Amino acid sequence: MIFKDGEGKTRRSKGVSYLYGVPKEPLKRDRSQTAAYGPPTNQSNQYNNTMKHVLSFCFFGLLILSCDKSQSPPDGLEVGQTFTVNDTRITFSQVENDSRCPCEADCIWEGVATVRLLAGSDTLRVYTTDNGGFSKTTTFEDKTIRLVSLLPEPCNGQPDSQDDYRLKIAVE
Repeated sequence: MIFKDGEGKTRRSKGVSYLYGVPKEPLKRDRSQTAAYGPPTNQSNQYNNTMKHVLSFCFFGLLILSCDKSQSPPDGLEVGQTFTVNDTRITFSQVENDSRCPCEADCIWEGVATVRLLAGSDTLRVYTTDNGGFSKTTTFEDKTIRLVSLLPEPCNGQPDSQDDYRLKIAVE
């Protein structure tokens, strides 16, 4: 539609704009290249298929990584308790020594507690640190046993006896 504006200039509506009195054609899009308009093209199909493969790969990768292959007792072990993993019995025998730094003290190093485990007829030891030649892990048969935590931490004279300890381990 052509009309005159208030200054007497000729104007055209419906998609045509003027720049300094000269008509300027609107941009025309090739809508066949855009997935939202018209039938999909080979290029957009390839993109969609590639994205499906990438997303599937990421999903299954995360699923595999989320599978924890280690087993552990849910609430930890008290002294004398036994945990069975694939016909292997692991017993929390005792805490042989506990020289961990008390919670209210400033220590030069963290200290260490030695935990004795019985697995089959073997005596195993794990420690609360990996520093100073100690290790939180030990192996028995084809399994790795890792100390996760030993509670309570020494604070205000705690723990008083062997019965106060609770051990968390992971068997992989």
